[in-house]
Amino acid sequence: ALQDDGKTLGSVIISLQQTVHDEASTLRLFGRCDDVLLALAERLGLHVEEPPIATYYMPEFLLGKSEDEYIVHSAPYDLSGKRCGDGTTSTWDLREGSDLVITGGMHAGAVGEVDGLDREGNVKCRFKLKPKSGKLRAWVPLVVGRWWLEGASKGTVDRLPVVNVPGPPSARGEVLEDDGAAALQQLIDAYAAPN
Repeated sequence: ALQDDGKTLGSVIISLQQTVHDEASTLRLFGRCDDVLLALAERLGLHVEEPPIATYYMPEFLLGKSEDEYIVHSAPYDLSGKRCGDGTTSTWDLREGSDLVITGGMHAGAVGEVDGLDREGNVKCRFKLKPKSGKLRAWVPLVVGRWWLEGASKGTVDRLPVVNVPGPPSARGEVLEDDGAAALQQLIDAYAAPN
């Protein structure tokens, strides 16, 4: 069907979910784009070659490492995730089950954990986030791109998006006030407080 201008056929939306533009589209299909377009190609008698096996950028830091080796030793960051130029270093452990804290933004101080890797090697996390109002806290999946590990290993980012929950000072062998752990604990406490 021609649109009002008489020149175009309008838009086609292919998606698994409804959108705010559905009513304005000429054709609305619910499904995955790959599946819909493959079915269309078959209907049109087009030959579709098998897609190549996906290859993803893998930072040099992670080449040859398994999921159990997603750990950055001697990263030039304090325990709150801020880059340090004074020789301070920390370990950033992104192996499955490691406890994490978000370091900045509206959910700074939210506590979560590493939940494995996605198919591209990015770190899947889940955090207990609280809404702007109310008491419900729900687990929300978030992803830490693997390029963050390379950036952390080279010290090229100002702040890490998440850090490990620090243990007690005696377990770290460090002074609480000197390593960013006190600031991180304040973030955690503030986020945990009721709205």
